[in-house]
Amino acid sequence: MNPPAALPVLLKQLKLSTIAAHWEKYLDYAEQRGWSPAQYLTVLCEEEINGRYTRRIARYLKESKLPIGKSLSSFDFNHLPEMNAGKIEVLASDPSWVNRGENLLFFGPSGTGKTHLAAAICNGLIEQNVRVRYYQATALVQELQRARKGLELEEMFARLDRYAVIILDESVLFLVEIEMTSNL
Repeated sequence: MNPPAALPVLLKQLKLSTIAAHWEKYLDYAEQRGWSPAQYLTVLCEEEINGRYTRRIARYLKESKLPIGKSLSSFDFNHLPEMNAGKIEVLASDPSWVNRGENLLFFGPSGTGKTHLAAAICNGLIEQNVRVRYYQATALVQELQRARKGLELEEMFARLDRYAVIILDESVLFLVEIEMTSNL
């Protein structure tokens, strides 16, 4: 096999899918512009990094099960003048509070935007490579009950442990605590 014919096979074995998809296009571009091999390789590596980031974020968004369309840009802070929009934006863009293991609780009457804000913050965290999972509290309780019945609680907890942030939406959160502690 000559080197150009072997390259797609090698890139596949190395799992460099973005480079495999773009190397020929950039080779032509590099030859036309007189790039050095280092410039060509740098551009290909940047494409690979960007492609991996894009795929990872898409995967994190899909697995998060967040409600669709909930972003900070679509939230009307005018309805909650006491809410500090700047602090909310920091929570969405700086995952240091997650890394410190801090919790975030939203309390308030129905329809005030608690779910919207939580989902918007988590969408921002996902862009910062933070894995997030959204649950309706009743759905999580049901999953835990099924896992307990199937003797799979350890596996369920291992799956939950993959996420740095878990959103529990609904007031039945207290039922989860009571049920989990009453069976210990």
